[in-house]
Amino acid sequence: MRRTSAGFTLIEALVGMAILGILLAMGLPAFSNAMENSRLRASASVFHAAAQFARSEAIKRNSRAVLCKSV
Repeated sequence: MRRTSAGFTLIEALVGMAILGILLAMGLPAFSNAMENSRLRASASVFHAAAQFARSEAIKRNSRAVLCKSV
């Protein structure tokens, strides 16, 4: 009587994990670059919204508007 198992051997699992590790190491710099670009775009969008709001308030109040850096 033959027994068949439905799993992986230790060697197969280690090879699979090694390949996955190599692929992740190759993709990590590209992911970091994408995250940095996303943060930059978000900051630019926040600045643009603040400038537009200051402009609309200045027009509404008929006075000057000042943008101050906030933390």
